[in-house]
Amino acid sequence: MATTPSPWSASLQEQTREAIDEMRVAPDGMLHLKHKALGYGSITMESLASESLVLHSKKTDTDIRFDDVQTLLDAGWAID
Repeated sequence: MATTPSPWSASLQEQTREAIDEMRVAPDGMLHLKHKALGYGSITMESLASESLVLHSKKTDTDIRFDDVQTLLDAGWAID
């Protein structure tokens, strides 16, 4: 996935970092994210606890692996 500057505010990016660090998941056990072009996705609690983040894109029904939260933000994802 191409890396471009995040379209989200600095505040939302910081909230995303905090949510991932604190493993804040919804009652369904997922952390839900959004992307301006790719729609919505989610990360499981198990993935949040691992060394890399695996986001499941709802639009493309594919998994996208990120090495860290900054890479995820650079790819345009943020908490929903």
